[in-house]
Amino acid sequence: MKHTAGGAQDFNAIVGVGFLGAYTTFSTEEWHTLGLLRKNASVEAFNVLGSLCASLVLAALGLWIGSLL
Repeated sequence: MKHTAGGAQDFNAIVGVGFLGAYTTFSTEEWHTLGLLRKNASVEAFNVLGSLCASLVLAALGLWIGSLL
């Protein structure tokens, strides 16, 4: 990795954009799920919540596999 004077600024920009992008995606998904629950669309809401749970399990699995390498 090449270190430059602007390296820290570049890193902060990349992390900031990545975090805000992930946060807005997550909050939009949660808002959509809440709307489904308010409309009594429990099956659809369960699908969204199930996807969230599955993604957390798979992320943990990926971290575990990565730690073995």
